[in-house]
Amino acid sequence: MSDYRAIQGVSSSIKNLLETFMFLNRADVASDDRVKITVGLPDQDAEGKRVNLFLYQVTECPYLKNQDLPGAAGAGEYGHPPVVLDLHYLLTAYAESDEGDQIEAHQIMGDAMRALHDHPYLVGDILDPSLEDAVEPAKITLEPLTVEDVTKVWVALNTPYRLSVGYKATVVQIQSRIQRSAPGLIGEGPGGGVRVVVAPIARPRIDEALVIRQGDATNRERVAYARIGDRLALKGQNLSGDARLLLNDEDATASIVSKKPNRMEATIPDIAALQPGPVTIRVSVDILLGDPPVPHRGVSSNLSVFVLVPRVTQLTVTAGNPPQLDPHGVRLFQDGKECMTLVGDRVVPPAAYTTSETDHIVLPAPANLPAGTYPVRVRVNGAESFDVHNLVI
Repeated sequence: MSDYRAIQGVSSSIKNLLETFMFLNRADVASDDRVKITVGLPDQDAEGKRVNLFLYQVTECPYLKNQDLPGAAGAGEYGHPPVVLDLHYLLTAYAESDEGDQIEAHQIMGDAMRALHDHPYLVGDILDPSLEDAVEPAKITLEPLTVEDVTKVWVALNTPYRLSVGYKATVVQIQSRIQRSAPGLIGEGPGGGVRVVVAPIARPRIDEALVIRQGDATNRERVAYARIGDRLALKGQNLSGDARLLLNDEDATASIVSKKPNRMEATIPDIAALQPGPVTIRVSVDILLGDPPVPHRGVSSNLSVFVLVPRVTQLTVTAGNPPQLDPHGVRLFQDGKECMTLVGDRVVPPAAYTTSETDHIVLPAPANLPAGTYPVRVRVNGAESFDVHNLVI
């Protein structure tokens, strides 16, 4: 595995590759005419024919992030995987002189690109010693860059632009120095051998949630808009046995009045967690495990929902100009939620309430109502009462 010298090792290996395999550096070329390979900023002062390798960006390889090397850890061991990097280089060719024709620089560039194309893997004699323990060799590939991308580098260096190409070295891995953790030894099993307990699981499912209103002699099943005291009728599968009923994740099992495999009925309880607005419904089944058996969290049904609405049980009207309305009931007001009373098509905001309690509110009727009959409804958190109570003027 490579250590902290891996980035330096890749740059040195690419330099060795160019020095070894460029045609202009072959043995029959005079030493004075050979191409020099430099590593550093492209604006550094130097003379003669050369190729400069500039590491301008280091990025994390997204494909191998957080992935440990095969065989690097035993079963159950965990720790910090190596950091996996991509190195981005800018390759620039320089001619013998900066003046005049740049054909020579083009030849040098072509020779360097041919060498990198023919020998893309950093292996063999060109490999820097710091990479000898690397799990896989780094590969050099041409990385297309737009003119704008290259120009940004030269502008940042405040240096006249020169012909350059981009290359990417991938992957470069640097091993973490944080010690791995390993699991402890597995203890011996009981004298009778390992026990395997198989518990059959029948997951409950809610297909439909309906409401039977209290006082309805016909027991008509309606759309799930309900009040405290109304009866929920759940239709589905595996709803009997040890099934528990959860409303807004509050245990309402005690309110169940009947259970069958395909039907469950429960009275909506008057508990503080149930306030006007959407209320989730879930059926849960515990599993008995151990000796003696102990209930454990088992499986739950899908979520269903009903809308809890305020209930107006009585409306008292006190004559006046305007008349005073005194509704009594359940869940008529809730702090922090949008509350209002509708008289016909007129809205009385909560600021006009002279009394605002959960079971009792007092408010003036809207002014200048012409003679007629006006239904009075209470709305809390978007849920509106449907009890029939009228203001007659």
